[in-house]
Amino acid sequence: MARDRSQEEYDFLAELESENKLESSTEESFELVSFTEYVFSSKSAWYWLTILLGATAAFAVLFIPEGALSLDYVRSAFGLFFIMFLPGFVLTKSLFPSGVPIKTSSERMDKLERVVLSFGVSLILTPMVALILNYTPLGVRLLPITLSLLVFTVVLATVGIFRESKIQFGMSKT
Repeated sequence: MARDRSQEEYDFLAELESENKLESSTEESFELVSFTEYVFSSKSAWYWLTILLGATAAFAVLFIPEGALSLDYVRSAFGLFFIMFLPGFVLTKSLFPSGVPIKTSSERMDKLERVVLSFGVSLILTPMVALILNYTPLGVRLLPITLSLLVFTVVLATVGIFRESKIQFGMSKT
């Protein structure tokens, strides 16, 4: 049953391509061999960018002093991005990988919907992390919150890239 559906989808895409309604890229190969190969392909650029931005934001928040007037804006910008966007983005990416159709106004969740959902989910997640830290011996301080959000971001980004690669492997094997 699943194989018939995949063949139907492939035939539909081939028909769209023959009618010039769909462009295909011959430079990207869909025959990826392993998860490692997928992680180092161009399709996982979001993963590496998320890890880089998360680590940079954590570094800026932890190591740029509060009184440094020239770097205070950089620290604040990275801190806001780290708190208000990244946790929601990685949770959204892990729950709704790019290849999965989701019932929205269109057939797939577009970029604007992902961004808005990421901000909204981050507004819920960050206080939850602080609440959980409140009941630990670490308490609610800058270092535990920053490191917890960084670990949360890395773990969920890894879950997201893993789920996305499994979908890619499932779609590539017809």
